[in-house]
Amino acid sequence: MNISYNDIKMEGVVANPYAIVIHGYEANQYYTPVIHNNIINQTNARGIDLDAIDWFLGMKGGLIYNNYIDTKQGCLIDNYGGDKHPPSCGTHSLRIRGSDNYYFAGKNLSNSYGENSNNWIYNNTIIMRQGELLSDGSLSGFGYALRFRVLDYNQSLNLTFENNTFISITNSTFDGQPENDLQAASVYTDGILPGNNIIFRNNKFVSNFRPLWVAGSDIKFIDNTIERFGVVNSYYTSIMVGYWIFQSTGNLFLNQSFVNSPGFSSLVYRDTDGGNIKNITVKWYLDVNVASGGVPVSGASVEVRDLFNSLVFSGTTDASGFIKTNLIQYTEICNMQGCTPSKTNYTPHSLYVEKQGYKSETNSLIINSSKTLNIQLQSSSSEVNAF
Repeated sequence: MNISYNDIKMEGVVANPYAIVIHGYEANQYYTPVIHNNIINQTNARGIDLDAIDWFLGMKGGLIYNNYIDTKQGCLIDNYGGDKHPPSCGTHSLRIRGSDNYYFAGKNLSNSYGENSNNWIYNNTIIMRQGELLSDGSLSGFGYALRFRVLDYNQSLNLTFENNTFISITNSTFDGQPENDLQAASVYTDGILPGNNIIFRNNKFVSNFRPLWVAGSDIKFIDNTIERFGVVNSYYTSIMVGYWIFQSTGNLFLNQSFVNSPGFSSLVYRDTDGGNIKNITVKWYLDVNVASGGVPVSGASVEVRDLFNSLVFSGTTDASGFIKTNLIQYTEICNMQGCTPSKTNYTPHSLYVEKQGYKSETNSLIINSSKTLNIQLQSSSSEVNAF
């Protein structure tokens, strides 16, 4: 299935209209779509939905790339009013959902749901403009450029999001509590359970409210950039961790960059029902170049020990005298409602370089960003002259 080079424009009049929907349902058939080079401009409508919920099987091995999705959200008939007080106006530009077995535990639906797995989402620009079409300040809701949900312990998913730009902007003035206003998150990982292989690499998360909301476990964020957009309200947080009944554990941030944003200092942990555990690990790259007299030294032994003198890396330099690793700056855990996070620092680190015929070299370094270390080894003569 190939969906490509379309120009899709939609103006919704009822809730939940999508430009593209993939439900791999018929004859237990998983779809393997390639969705690329589409331009989607939506008014009161959503972008792309990859759905493996409600007995749908979803897609495996799919590619989504080079798409441009721009959604402007108001509040549609099914969202507005009813039993919601105040009305809820939530939406998203790209939604990916896996099984809801966890949510429906005990309802004998364990074999009724599919999955979205082995998919690669890359080089897309995905924009959500929350509340742009509204003038009613009493409305509330959440707008996501990406909402990603997998709720099944039995799945082992491999999904990679790479080189995308996710933008989510709210026009709310936030006169009261954020829950009563129109909120926006560029990426919301909703209930990703442990054991799935989810990677976000080299993406840009842009928002004037919340660039990244992590409500799930074992997600790897590698080489991404968080950017604060425009005039920022007082409720801005670069990253929020945790939501509802889900644990948010084992999440990794490696070489995270921040633009016009206070960085990890504005990360907050959201209270969850039952006070489920939430934790993160922050790591950075270390590049080491070893030379002597301007000549690269290959085969040099490099070891790194952390603050607790634990060996955390060992290896040898390549033909160009180079070796690369990544090291933990700190871990942080929040294990109860309203907790004060507990941080464990692993730096400064000690680096040891050795090679036969050279004097050993020791360096102490603080790992709080990605760094390059240039080591110059001095030759040591083992010759004994006899007269």
